[in-house]
Amino acid sequence: MFKKPVEAKLSQRSSGADKKKLRRTAKDRFPLASDANIDEILPPKAEITAAKYSNKVHVYVIEGGLPMLFDIDGQGTEIYPTGILYMNLLLFLLFNHDCDDAL
Repeated sequence: MFKKPVEAKLSQRSSGADKKKLRRTAKDRFPLASDANIDEILPPKAEITAAKYSNKVHVYVIEGGLPMLFDIDGQGTEIYPTGILYMNLLLFLLFNHDCDDAL
């Protein structure tokens, strides 16, 4: 009747090379974002933890805080910042329709 809580299959700190790759992927995924914008989302000196779930979703957390990025397919092609997911959920709940076309 109730859904079980989702737990990460694996959670590990990202190495320097992984951080650079994540920054490059974010820059490619968001071409209008400046380097300063990328630095706000992924601070260069911050510790980044990647939590991997059984449905292939990766969640990137900055220094034990809130999640900053979600990688839907686990391959870096479908990365979204948390704000977009919250906005889509809010619009879906308010208006009861899919809002991907609005983005």
